[in-house]
Formats: sequence, structure tokens, C-alpha cells
Amino acid sequence: MANFTQEGSNYLLVQAVEGGTIAADQTWLGLATAAITNTTTLATVTEHTTVGGYGRKQVTSANWSVTAGGVASMASVVTWGTGITLTAATYWFLCTVATGTAGKIICYGALITSRTLTTADTLTEQVTSLSIG
Repeated sequence: MANFTQEGSNYLLVQAVEGGTIAADQTWLGLATAAITNTTTLATVTEHTTVGGYGRKQVTSANWSVTAGGVASMASVVTWGTGITLTAATYWFLCTVATGTAGKIICYGALITSRTLTTADTLTEQVTSLSIG
């Protein structure tokens, strides 16, 4: 299940009410090693470091579908390939920047199971049933 952060909800509300524009293809999927709450920001999230080959994965607009009932789902999985090392990934998050802490975490969710990867492993993740309300 996906949850919206406070800053993510505010970001979407500002876009809708104040006429802001969200540039297409400006969302990235990241992995965290500690719990994320609705007050977590990119400055406070415990994200994997880039040591070991980890990096956020861009999720393009072509990868999303939204039903008439207001539920968004990723059409395909995002894969972190072989050659990276991750320790105990427990949460995913969708944010507005490829790197750093200047952007916003829009939404997040717990992984079904914690994942630790060695250089021969791959991890795939797919966000399904993301809804507001």
C-alpha cells in the first residue's frame, strides 16, 4: 500500500490549485533502509548510498496508468541490476529528483520483504494501487 507524505500531498495540491506544472518524467523511485513516515523528507530519509552502485531509478510518464477510479499503477517493473550491493532495503519512495535532497518525497510504501542484494542479485519493484483518498 502506498502512502503520501505531507510534503508530497502539498506538492500535488499546489500543482492543482495554484496552476503549477509538473514536468513529465520527473519522478524517481528510491529505496530506504529504515521506516518512512508521512513527515519524512529527502533530507531525513535513510536511503542507500551510491556506494555499491545504487541509484534512484527514473519512472517515466509512459510507465504509469491511471484508472477512472483514480488509482495509479506502474505498467512495468523497475530493476536494479546485477553489480550493485544493497543492505536491508525495507521501503520504496517516489520523489521529484534523481539525486540529492532538494526535491520532495511524494509517496512511499513498505517492501513486502526486506531485501539485501549482493553483486549477483537483481531487485525489481513495481508500484501498484497508488490512490488519493
